[in-house]
Formats: sequence, structure tokens, C-alpha cells
Amino acid sequence: MRIGFVGGGKLAEAMISGLMQAGVAKADEIVVSDVDPSRRKLLKQRFSVSVTPDNSKAVLPSDVAVLAVKPNVLLPVLRDLDKAVAAKLVVTVAAGMPISRVESGLPEGARVVRAMPNINCAVRESCTAICPGTHAGEEDMKAAEAIFRAVGMTFRVEEGKMDAVTALSGSGPAYAFVFIEALSDAGVLHGLPRSEATRMAAQTLLGAGKMVLESGLHPAELKDRVCSPGGTTIAGIKALEDGGFRAATVKAVSEAHRRSKELSV
Repeated sequence: MRIGFVGGGKLAEAMISGLMQAGVAKADEIVVSDVDPSRRKLLKQRFSVSVTPDNSKAVLPSDVAVLAVKPNVLLPVLRDLDKAVAAKLVVTVAAGMPISRVESGLPEGARVVRAMPNINCAVRESCTAICPGTHAGEEDMKAAEAIFRAVGMTFRVEEGKMDAVTALSGSGPAYAFVFIEALSDAGVLHGLPRSEATRMAAQTLLGAGKMVLESGLHPAELKDRVCSPGGTTIAGIKALEDGGFRAATVKAVSEAHRRSKELSV
């Protein structure tokens, strides 16, 4: 599959890394455009992909055009591309940008799939939600799924749920990184070396997530399995609840949801 990335930022970098690891696209099947020479140089050196400052040159030889630019510059980029995207499948990963606005900047009949992956693409553990545009058919959705399944788990959702997806899984890795850092800090406080504390914290979250996915059990049930009466874990859970951990997490997702909606106006 020939893929053209319009925008070579962190998310595009993560996707390229995952796609190449999965064998979905080889270096000579990927072209990336970016206005920043340093980003082009980095991607060229790291992945041996073709790079260009010209967006059209990234799109024209490709089967799929992935629009990986910030929402505030997406519409000008679409106008610049114009007919270069004709007959291409256009996949947009811009947070808060509704399909209708993307389609308004493209030629009539353009096939658009909106996607919300996360940075975990780089290690092929992304959580990606996709939804079809007006003219995208089942084959287009399957093509998008092929791309994003190569770098993690994929869900089909209604577009009205995309702001929630952005707030939960799109921003979610950052919340997890903060929690890992906090666990690591606590380990250091109690005498563990920093490198070991961080690896222990990261592996603990990785394993916990895997247990939820593979067991099919409710997280509360899994939590109860760890909490012995009067034991260490329930004491720690009480401290988290006293500190407003659960409420702070819900508030974080709610604030990200609010901001995603603002971006779509």
C-alpha cells in the first residue's frame, strides 16, 4: 500500500514506525511532506522514506493520503492539494475536525475516513477509532482498518462520539505517562533506583491493561482480586480515593472533551 503523509509530526512519525514494523508499507512506499526541514531530515534518516516540502508530491503517487497536520492549518492544506487527492482515499487524523469541514475543502465526491489514533502507534499498541465520510464505502473503511490494525486496535464509531474518543484514547497516553511518572517518583521516594522504578511502573500498567483486555472482567473485579482485607493494596486505594484520583481522571477526560469540541467550531 502506497501511503502519503501530509505532515511529518510526532503522530505521523509514530504511524510510520508502526506501519513499517508491521510490514504494511515499506520505506519506498511512503512519502512524507512537511514544511519543517528538520522534520524531513529526521524522518529521512530514521526511516529512509521519501520526503518533500510539497504536499502534492506526497499525495500524487499514493493510494492513501493521510492528513496528519494540525487542525488550524488543515483547511488551507486541503485547498493547496485540490485535485491531487482526486480518486485517493483521504484519511484525516486532525483532532476536533469534523468530516463535513474536511469534505468542504476537497473536490466533490472525495472519499474521506476520519480517524483518531494515539501516539502508541509507534509500538503498535494504538487505540484508533474510525468513521466514514459521505462518499467512503466499505472498502475504504477496510483499507483504513488495515492501516490502523497494523499499529494497534481499531474501533468503528459514529462521528458524534469522536470528541469522546479524542479525550479518552487520543489524549489517554499522556495521562498514563503522568501516572507512570508518579509511580516511579513514589518508588524512588522509598529507595528504588529511578530506572528500575520507571520500568516497574510501566510494566505494571502494561500488564494491568492486558489483563482487562484478555480476561473480559470488569476492572473493579480485577481490583478486588488484588485487594486483601486489611492489606497493603486497599490502603493504597483508599489514599487514591482520598486524593480525588478517580474524580481528577474524569475531569481530565471531560476537559479534553470540551477542548476537542472547541476545536471543531
